[in-house]
Amino acid sequence: MNITVNGEITVCNEGATLLDLILRLGLSPEKIVVERNRDIVPAGTFAETALQDGDTLELTLDMTPHVVYASPKVAADTGKACVQRGALVYCAEEADNGPVLPLCIRDSAEPKALAFEPETLGGIVPVTIAGW
Repeated sequence: MNITVNGEITVCNEGATLLDLILRLGLSPEKIVVERNRDIVPAGTFAETALQDGDTLELTLDMTPHVVYASPKVAADTGKACVQRGALVYCAEEADNGPVLPLCIRDSAEPKALAFEPETLGGIVPVTIAGW
């Protein structure tokens, strides 16, 4: 079946729910507002909202940057964190920075989105966070 998501046609399996689509797009259902055929869909109903052929969806992401901490259940990731803004994840990795990363996020540091830079990488919003 074909649905339109933010102006682009997307193919979905018959019987797919709104939650299926949100997860397939790699988005967090907790940080999204969905309008389906001009009606807001309550977040608690994403799993039971069946998509229909011809549906038009508008997805609005929370673009406030925030820190995401790795699960303490994964020993190799203990103490690791990244900054997320909408669907984008900003992280410092060993492959890019060597075995000792030069960035450590300060406890309780809040990331901030800076002004849009149209000339950088075709247009970006840089994010900064206090570190040491």
